[in-house]
Amino acid sequence: MSIKGLSIAGRKSNDGIDYYQTPEWATIELLKKEKFEGSILEPCSGGGAISKVLEQYGYNVISSDIRDDIHVYGTKKQNMFDLQGFQANNIITNPPYFCAEDAIKKSLELTDKKVAMIFKLQFLESQKRYELFKSTPLKKVYVFCKRVVMWNELLQPDDGTRSKHGGTIAFAWYVWEHGYEGKPTIDWIL
Repeated sequence: MSIKGLSIAGRKSNDGIDYYQTPEWATIELLKKEKFEGSILEPCSGGGAISKVLEQYGYNVISSDIRDDIHVYGTKKQNMFDLQGFQANNIITNPPYFCAEDAIKKSLELTDKKVAMIFKLQFLESQKRYELFKSTPLKKVYVFCKRVVMWNELLQPDDGTRSKHGGTIAFAWYVWEHGYEGKPTIDWIL
């Protein structure tokens, strides 16, 4: 699958595609709901929006991104799909949407505690994902009551005037926990 030079096997872009940073407040809200023990890998770190919040909260964070431009926070040119024999306790990330299912599966392979990813709420839809959710330890879905606005920082730098809330897309944090066997539950982020 390719999108303007991006591919699942070797996603790489300097034109800003799939460079949507998670607002700081959205990561803070996840941390109010979930505690993470041990190391955290952020394999789609971009400019470090999620990683920097995790570090501020005292977590041991390993940041990397497949991209290699000057905006990358952490290790450059590291494709999470190429990681073999690597183990982190947790992954917290905002992966490219076009490879979300593969990112979930790979993240569960790379961890032994939790995986948290932010996706559109509509990610819950589809028969294909229903099978994915049934076969993985999805424990919680935290739905944002306020709309999260994701901005492409390279194409639309923050000039200080843009809204922090009020977007048109509903987002949620999805949290998988190794060993969890029940049905997922829903909670809300106010």
